[in-house]
Amino acid sequence: MTDNKKKMSKNKVRRNIIYVVCGIIIIISMLFLVILHLKYSQERLDTNIYVFVLETIMLEAFGISWLIKGETILKD
Repeated sequence: MTDNKKKMSKNKVRRNIIYVVCGIIIIISMLFLVILHLKYSQERLDTNIYVFVLETIMLEAFGISWLIKGETILKD
């Protein structure tokens, strides 16, 4: 956490924006998955490519935020 008395660095602001964007992507993907589960039967979902794509999108967003939190990307 940044001290309230100090100004955040440019990379800290970028990291915070990326965290929010990744979180929004994950939530939207989860909502689409819920909609798919409500609309289609389980047998159809087992062969549906959209489930795989949405899960991959969520995993990629999580991975990006993890790499940024570990300061592999955009470190100060």
